[in-house]
Amino acid sequence: MNATYNIYRQTNGNSVAWVDRVQGLRQAEERVLHLSQACPGSYIIYDVRERTVIMPGAACFAGATA
Repeated sequence: MNATYNIYRQTNGNSVAWVDRVQGLRQAEERVLHLSQACPGSYIIYDVRERTVIMPGAACFAGATA
């Protein structure tokens, strides 16, 4: 069973807004890529099971173009 990840978008200041919930880290990374192309900004992936924040990094955005 894949882990569940929540995706948040950073808003003004230190606030975040919930965007989506997906199964699996790869799906979370792909969703963040799609979101960042449609609405540029900073996104955070949160591992619900481990209660940890995964900051999308170079691996996540390897396929992104400017």
